[in-house]
Amino acid sequence: MPTAVRISEKLVDEAKRFSRIDHRSLAGQIEHWARLGKCAE
Repeated sequence: MPTAVRISEKLVDEAKRFSRIDHRSLAGQIEHWARLGKCAE
């Protein structure tokens, strides 16, 4: 179920850039980073 969250404009801009490089949607890129962060903890 999608949930709206507030994130900084800088993070969104970085995610947009990386999403184009990695061929992911913006949401997909942010989810990818969240999964990596979860694994790192």
